[in-house]
This record gives sequence, C-alpha cells and structure tokens, in this order.
Amino acid sequence: MTFEGARPRSPRVNTQSLRRSVAPPAASAAGAGVRLTDAVVRAALDQAGIGLLVVDGAGRIVEASAAFQRLMGCDAAALAGRDEMEIVHPDDRAPGGVAGEADRRYVRKDGSAVWTRNSVSVVDDGPDRGRIVVVRDITAQREAEWALRNSEARFRDFIEAAYSLWVETDVELRITQAALASAASPVRRLDEMVGLPIWQAAGVSDPQLDPTWRDVLTLMQARQPFRDIRYTMVDGQGRTHYRRASGVPVFDEDKRFTGYRCVASDETAEIEARARANATEGLLNLAIEGMSDGFAVFDAEDRLVLMNRRYRESLPPDTDWLHPGLTFEEILRTGVASGHYVEAIGNEESFIAERLREHREGKGARLVRAIGNRWCRARDHRLPDGSTVIIRTDVTDLMERERELQDREEWLRAIAGNLPGFIFRQVVTADGKFGSAYVSDRLMQVIGVPAEEISSGHGTLLDHVHDDDRERLVRSLATTAADPGPSLIEVRLIARPGGEVRWLRLHATPKKLPDDALQWDGIGIDITDHKVAEDRLHQALKTEAIGQLTGGVAHDFNNLLTVIAGCAELLNEELPEADHARKELVRSILTASSRGSELTHQLLAFARKQPLQPRAVDVNHLIEELRPLLTGPLGEDIALRFDLRADPTIAHIDAHQLHNAILNLAVNARDAMPGGGRLLIETSNIGLDKRLAAEIADVRPGRYIAIRVVDTGRGMSADIMSRAIEPFFTTKPAGKGTGLGLSMVYGFVKQSGGHMTIDSRPGEGASVCLLLPQAGGDEQPGVASVAAAERPRGSETILLVEDDPAVRGTVATLLGNLGYSVIEAASGRAALQIIAGSQPIDLLFTDVVMPGGIDGFQLIDEGRRLRPGLKVLCASGYAESAIERYGRPPPDIELLQKPFRSRELARRIRRALGQPSAADS
Repeated sequence: MTFEGARPRSPRVNTQSLRRSVAPPAASAAGAGVRLTDAVVRAALDQAGIGLLVVDGAGRIVEASAAFQRLMGCDAAALAGRDEMEIVHPDDRAPGGVAGEADRRYVRKDGSAVWTRNSVSVVDDGPDRGRIVVVRDITAQREAEWALRNSEARFRDFIEAAYSLWVETDVELRITQAALASAASPVRRLDEMVGLPIWQAAGVSDPQLDPTWRDVLTLMQARQPFRDIRYTMVDGQGRTHYRRASGVPVFDEDKRFTGYRCVASDETAEIEARARANATEGLLNLAIEGMSDGFAVFDAEDRLVLMNRRYRESLPPDTDWLHPGLTFEEILRTGVASGHYVEAIGNEESFIAERLREHREGKGARLVRAIGNRWCRARDHRLPDGSTVIIRTDVTDLMERERELQDREEWLRAIAGNLPGFIFRQVVTADGKFGSAYVSDRLMQVIGVPAEEISSGHGTLLDHVHDDDRERLVRSLATTAADPGPSLIEVRLIARPGGEVRWLRLHATPKKLPDDALQWDGIGIDITDHKVAEDRLHQALKTEAIGQLTGGVAHDFNNLLTVIAGCAELLNEELPEADHARKELVRSILTASSRGSELTHQLLAFARKQPLQPRAVDVNHLIEELRPLLTGPLGEDIALRFDLRADPTIAHIDAHQLHNAILNLAVNARDAMPGGGRLLIETSNIGLDKRLAAEIADVRPGRYIAIRVVDTGRGMSADIMSRAIEPFFTTKPAGKGTGLGLSMVYGFVKQSGGHMTIDSRPGEGASVCLLLPQAGGDEQPGVASVAAAERPRGSETILLVEDDPAVRGTVATLLGNLGYSVIEAASGRAALQIIAGSQPIDLLFTDVVMPGGIDGFQLIDEGRRLRPGLKVLCASGYAESAIERYGRPPPDIELLQKPFRSRELARRIRRALGQPSAADS
C-alpha cells in the first residue's frame, strides 16, 4: 500500500498540508476499480488499535487519531498544540525529526506509562516540514517479554549449578568470550583462552590428530551442532580434567554464520528467549507493510482492500492468485482447499462455516494452526461502515517457548519427585526472620507436612525444626550471610503426626536480594537411616574396643589368679590339720581367688570370649527351676509372675550362663523397685527373616526363643539406656554393684549367636528381651554331670612350657605334688630343644600365647614332627575364641582355662594321657 505525498499550493500550508499527507492514493487499474477512502483507512487503523499522530516541524501535535486519544486517556483538545515531548516519558525523550522506527513510552493522563512502537515518516512539503507517527501499543508484548525473562531467571541458579564453562567463538572458531561458573575451578585462565581456537583452548594443538576433535571440527565447519562431546584436559599439576561439551552454530538475522556458542560440563543447551520485533523505516505505507502482525482490510462487501506482507505470509505460500477484490470467503476456501489449515482437514465445511461466523461477528480471537506447524492468532474487528480489519499475529515462537517452559517445569517437578528429599527456596530477611518460601511435594513424604502449608505462607520450615537445632540453624545462616557461599547444615525436623524426629542434611546456596535478604535455594535430604547406622556403628566400635580391653585384662588377671590359687592350695597341703587359724586364712584366699575367677568370667562374657558349653536346653524348664531361687531374693513386696508360652522350648545355649543371666536380670529388676512392684518373666517364639535380621547387628535369620524380663520400676533415660551394657557402668550407690551384670548378659547372648534389647522410659519400668537361637529338631535337652572331688595322681614325665615365671613355678610345684616329674621351659624355642633331645617326655603341657616367635600351636606341630604321637594339653588365660587367630588346636587336644585348681589340673592331665579318672569315665 502507498500513500500520496502532500502537494503544497502556497508557502503557508501548515496543518492542512500535513493532514493531506495521510490522504489515500487513487487505485490503479490493476486494483479492479477498488478505491480506498481516507475515512476507511483511518477507521481501519483506529479499529485495529493503531494510533496516528501528526506533528509539525516545531514538534507540536497537529492531529491525534481517536485510537491515540484512547491510548492516552484524553481527548483531542487536550493534545492539540502540545509539544510531543511533554507526553513522552522523561527517560525516552530524544529529537524526533528522523524517519524510522523506535520503541518509547508515553505518559497518560492518569500518570501511568504505556509502551508503544512508533513508525515515523518525515513529510517535507516545502517550508512546512513535519512528521507522521504511526503508534502501536506494545505494552502487552513488553509485559510478555518481562514475564519470559523472569521465568528464565527461575532456572538460572539451577543452570549455574549444572554448567561450569561457557564460551563464544567468531567465524574462525576463535574464542571471543569465556565465562566461568562461580563454583567452578578453571584448568587455564579465561584471559588465556580468548583468541585461541576452541580446540587449542581445550588443550589440543592439532584437531586432525585427535579423533574426537577431528569429528567436532568437521561438524563445526559444516555449521552443524555437536552434542555431548567428551574430552580431557591436563592442568599444570598433571591432574586430568574430564569435560563434556556441546555447541551450536550462531547465525544473524540475515542467516549469516557468526560463530559458535558452547558449554562444557553436564550442561544442556541454554534456551534463549528474547522478544524480537520486526519493523521497517519509511512512510506510513511502509510502516504498515513492516508491521510484525498480519494486517488486512475488507470493505463492507467483504472484499479485500489492502494487506501487508505478514498477512500474505500467513496464507498458502503461492499467493499469485491473491489480489484486492477477492472476498474473504474466496480466500478462506482457497486456503482450506490447499490444505493450509491443519485443523480443517477432514471437516472442511464446518471449519469454513465457523470461521465465517466469527469473521462476520467481528469479535474475539481464534488460534489457527497452519501448515508447517505455524500458529497464529486471528482477530477480526468490524468497523462502523461495515468493513472489517483482520490482524493476524504469529504466536508460534511464544507457544513454543510456553511449551518449552512447561516441559522444563514438568521435568524439574519429575526430578524433585524422585529425589531422596525435597527442593526448597527459603527467603531469610536481613533481620534473620524466615520469609516467603517454596518447597516441593516431597516434603509430605519426608516429615508429613503438606508443601502448600509452607509455600502458601501459613508456616515456615523453621517451625518444624527441632527446638535444640533452631538456634544453631539460624546462627549458621547468619554466618553464611556474612560470607555467602554453598552451605551444608544437618538439622532435626519433627515429623507429623507422631512427632518422629527425622534428620535432614540441607544443601543450599544463598543469593542476595536487593533488600539485603538472602534467598536460599537447595535440597533437603533425609539422612535419618544414615544417622541410625552411624549410631549403631559407633556403639559397635565402642563395645568392641571395651571388649578387647576387658579381654586383655582378664587374661593377665587369670595368670595372677592361677598363681594365687595354686600357692594357696600348696600352702593348705603343707599346713597341719590342727592349724585351724591358718587353714581358715588359706580358705579365705581360695574363696577370694574363686570370686576373682568369676569376675574374669564376667569380663570375658562381655568381651564374648568366655568358654561356653552350649547344648540343647529346655528354656521353660530351666526358668521353672529358678522359681524357688527367685522368691527369696525378690522379697514379699514384689509380685513375681511367669508366662511361659514358648513352644518349642529347646534353645542351643550354655545352661549355666543362661541361669546366671536370668538371675542377674531379676536382681536388677528388684533393685529398680525399692518400694515393691511387679516382675514378669515370659517366653515366646520369634522368627527373623532376612529384612528383620539385617536391622539387628550380628544376628542371622532364623527361629529364636525370646525371654522377656519386665519390671514396673523406675525405668531408665535414653542416655542411661545407651550405656547400660558398658562394663563397670552402674547407677547404684558405691559398693552396691560392679556394673558388670548387664554387660555380662549382653556378651553371653551375643557370643551365643543371639541378641539383647532394652526398652525403658523414666517412670515406666524396663523390659529386657533375650533372643536365643532355637535348637535343631534332633537336639534333645541333657543333664550336666557333676565332677567328682578326686585328685588323681601319676608318675609320668611332663614338659611344662610357660613364659610367666610365677605361673610356671606354681604349676610345676602342683604337678610335683601330684607325683609327676616336671621339665620346665620358658619359651617355645627352649621346649623344642628339649623335645629334640633324648630325655623321655610323656606329656607336653604348654601355654598357647607366648612371646619369642613360636606359640603353643606351632610348638605342638613341630614337637609331634620330632616325636610322633606326643600327647599334649594346652592352657591359656585367654578364652578359646580369643586365641583362634593363632590357629585351632588339633581335635585330640583340649584347652585348660586359667585359672584352674589342682583337682581340675589332675583330672585333665590324666585325660590327656589317655587314662581318664572315674569322674571322666
């Protein structure tokens, strides 16, 4: 479309000549006789919301169209004669005498600003020079651009966390710009990279010699994108860095190649969404022709009067048939017949009828999908004279961006829904208060709190932090505010509805806001199971360390007790029967050594190193036998009740140790009920599958017999309960307990392949449960034999090997009193020299753990090589399970546990010689 230029008739045309400058041209013969009137053009522009402003050479407003008046919120009288710059926003004021297109803001009557795109045409009509300004309201477009930028900013922090390096190149593939993520460490300085070809910046001197970069260069020379290219770089310290890079070629608006944009690390291509506006310079006709929207006017007979390039592009590609004079229905049917409208395929007539109805009503907007997957929004505006203005806006890019943003948001939601925690954004104000927040839906699975409760402002994350951790959390955030950087904080949260405590590790990065508040973006990961595992490991390590200590102490104590008990027995034999006073002193020594021996057994029980004699035991029967033994110690003020429901009742256990364990638990329960109470001992059967067994340390899946001892006493706090099994720990007054009772029971049960649990709360009593491995179906309970009181004697020769001089001297004297000839050796090497000689030896009696490089088991092997058939008896202050690291004795060799009495020594010597006593027969 073109307009006639003004033709001044005199030197003083002024506004009239400028007004005539916008008069329509006469139609050509090719226009089929169609003539466009000035009123139609003005009405068309006005109906389309396009303002027209005529300004004289001095910058004063000569004429403002009705559309411009509505835009400004005032009438023509308020605008006429005013300097145009008075209504332009102060930041956008600039001389306007040059033709072209520019965006600027006008200030409306109510003080608000409106964004417009102005196409300026200069009219030089002799002495009367002026401007014609076509004004389009682009406020909505600007707001859409702002919304798009704001939407992109939401993901900027996540993008930064994923990428480490960005570069741009020129057409020669040399780096022109490089940027590094805040948390990344460069392999080489950025200023060194600028100017280098991209492969040299990556450490490759010749890309043709590197297969990866040869392929990349081939793609780049073909102006093709490359995706997920992996390469390595070596820094100055010789450390190899692995990169994954992607790149896309960049073209300008004229489709000319300008270079590449590349990212390194795990980074998807960055989506840039910028609003682009297409405009042209020129007079009013060129301004309409250059509008970014399709623009067409149909007269009252619905025939095409004018159209711009954008409107032609919205129709089928071959538009040679398109010319003014065609009706809207003819144009529509041609487009439908060519298959241009995708949604019309298969229902052509109904589509045409619906579109004609919308066109004739002249209101509303319709999304139309054209061939090539292009989308446009068609708006029909009916003018008072019956003509119609059609504006078609191509919204393909906007819809694509909306779809991409929607896809990205769904992608992020899917990631957030599968994380072992929740994503959060928390604003902390400058004074340390928790402000607005956002959390993902996973919060409900973690602590039972709906995400909407936090995101809607009805609460904050701080409300659910454990009281003991709130101050620490706030203090940690305040410290990070002074020196912003990624932060890692572990806190406890209170879950709903039962108040369960859940441990969370918060990984967050702060961002300072304009009001000095900090915006924390991060993820909260549930580490409760990890914390429980840590506590279990800590307790296991502590128990193991104490066990090793107590086992070593028990060994040394056993050696001392062997000397003490042996000397006391020798002294007792030397004293005449009439010396009752000294005999009584000796008995006191023997009694004390027996108590000391019991103490070492308790220490070994905790350390799980005591010698056990497991067999099939009827647990219910054993507990029934304890009934008369418990009645007296418990007293009349404690009601004792049994509930023995276990069936089957046979456990594979050491009966004597189980007997002591139940007595220990009953006595502990009595001491916890000084004012009386109730004591329940019950049994039941429990099966542990693999899942349950995995939750308990050192327990195998299988069938167990459970013994529960429940009292109604004072109970225990969590702190006391966590230390209850530690040796020597006791809450009883001084002199009232050794602190070995529960530790002995725990060690015995664990050594037997079972488990012990304690459940207690202050004021609510305590429940101790023993899980004992159930015996196999073929095992039957037996009766323990009682050793006879005899001390069998002999006359054989015994080689005694013991590194402790005191123990060696005492045992040698005991053996001599029993009639044996004794040869002493202080080490394994000395013993081997004796065995290698010709001296007769009937029995080798050796300690197991000895210094000097040869232990007891090595001595036995070498001694039997020198003297096949040599009879052997071993002794040790360690338990059998503790000396297994030195090897296991042959099946025909027994282990005599220190300390031992002369009676037991005599019996075991005869048995080792193959001549068991009557008590062993």
